[in-house]
Amino acid sequence: LNGSILRGGILPGQNLSIQLDLTNPKRRQIKRIEATFIQHRQIANIRDQQIIFNCNLPGIYQFQEPILKQVFDLSLPTTYLPPTYEFTTTDSNSSLGIFIHYELILVVKTIGIFCDFQVSVPVMVGTESLSNRPQQQQFSDQFSTPAIIASSLDQNCSPPSYEMAMQNELNNFEYVK
Repeated sequence: LNGSILRGGILPGQNLSIQLDLTNPKRRQIKRIEATFIQHRQIANIRDQQIIFNCNLPGIYQFQEPILKQVFDLSLPTTYLPPTYEFTTTDSNSSLGIFIHYELILVVKTIGIFCDFQVSVPVMVGTESLSNRPQQQQFSDQFSTPAIIASSLDQNCSPPSYEMAMQNELNNFEYVK
């Protein structure tokens, strides 16, 4: 089973499009393929996970063909999903980390004992689409930090306050008429 996500990342409310290439040379009967989208959260030592959705891929029931090549569109909920995120800082002799990441788990259920298998695919969740921005800005946004935020991070190794981040956004905001 080969699975790939057709976009580099997704936004809440979008479809998660996956391309599946399954080779079944022995024509084993595949009962179904389950797709589970999971959010993993970790703050310091506390780990938690939440299933965002779980479904059976449509059209895969008692499948026995030798080859399956198909794109599946799975709908993400339109509710707020925090973006994929990673932050670590050290304070005196302890380290604090905040991590949010997502994965899509595909489980192939077959007839027989010990024949089921699964594939895990990491998924990037964002907050806004970069497709409307100019290409050069996309590149520079990924690798630069605004000076006001960078200086704050250098001084105390913690993220900027909400007020400082919003002030920086207002300073960089351009009015278009």
